[in-house]
Amino acid sequence: MDARLVRESFLTPTLLFPRPTNILAEAFANIHAPTKRRVSTIVLQTMSDIPLDCDVRASSVRGHLSSTEHNMSGRTLFSAMAPDEAARWSDLAARSGFVDFLSPEDGFRTCVRSGRPWTNKDRPGIYFWLAEDGEAYIGQSVTPRSRLRQHVRDHGDVMLACFRPCAQSDLDRVEEELINQLGGHFPLRNIKLAVATSRDVPFDELVDAEERESFIAGGEVTDGDWQDLELLTRLQTAKFIKFLAHDGAREVLAAARLFISRAIPNPAATEASFWSITLFPRTCFIRINAGQQEVFTCEGRAGESKVRILTDERVSLLRSRKAPYRVPSYVTTVSASAMEEWLTADVLESCRRLVVRLMRHTTTLNSGSHCPQAVRFDAETD
Repeated sequence: MDARLVRESFLTPTLLFPRPTNILAEAFANIHAPTKRRVSTIVLQTMSDIPLDCDVRASSVRGHLSSTEHNMSGRTLFSAMAPDEAARWSDLAARSGFVDFLSPEDGFRTCVRSGRPWTNKDRPGIYFWLAEDGEAYIGQSVTPRSRLRQHVRDHGDVMLACFRPCAQSDLDRVEEELINQLGGHFPLRNIKLAVATSRDVPFDELVDAEERESFIAGGEVTDGDWQDLELLTRLQTAKFIKFLAHDGAREVLAAARLFISRAIPNPAATEASFWSITLFPRTCFIRINAGQQEVFTCEGRAGESKVRILTDERVSLLRSRKAPYRVPSYVTTVSASAMEEWLTADVLESCRRLVVRLMRHTTTLNSGSHCPQAVRFDAETD
């Protein structure tokens, strides 16, 4: 099965009539990944070649393909190989302002539709690529070809990509808009703004879409009592005793527990799996991670009880600054004693949005250093 036959199959007008596409499907099952990418490139070229007044419209091609199913390792072949997805992806990308369509087959050197060299390879902008399993990724770069090549090395299954030039000063804003716009159409692999993606992730089994939306808007999501984490409790006992001996430890601990109760959805069920609290990490006194990113920290300097809270937007013109993380976020330093009054309204909503995004993306990075006592300790009775 070669790429020429696939191209002819998509271009032939007899697609309007029944034909044995299962033969084509069986051939797809036996071709390797580079050829899969070539097939998708052909589909992309083909969809752009179909004139608008032609009877063989893109929707006809897509409908014909989607009606033919072939099982390959428990998945629908055309979902796995993505000729249908390539056409849908191409349509959506074009409608969203992407102008350069590219393939990893030639190292992103040539625009697929025009056949001309890619001249925007070193311009700032937004890229959007499609993987073999139908998932996608949206990102920004000032050197997009180098960045796309890095994605091919990291992911290994990038089939098609497109690019939209953008002023460097607008990259964050446009990237966020496109993730929110396109995330409902394709499962996104992004860590950034993962709350927007349609992809099913493990966290969703504990907090579903309706609960997430309600939580971010100000509702509460709780389910049952704290887990029995006996092993972690034993491992963290000595460190917790040492922590309590520090000046200001109880005030900081109260602020941390307030953050957990207000900013983390279903904290009892997600404890030590999607969020964690660590005592004496390398860089600070205490830290709370949501997914792989810290969202609450305290340096624990003598005579100070100040904590740093992360949000997904600037919540204070004077005190908030951009955080040095891949996920767009801002860090604000506040007094531990002022946390209860400060972590409300718009600040709390911004904080919850960021936490949900991080928890949806991945499990916590520090489950092995999680300290259950820090959550369960009662300063008044213990």
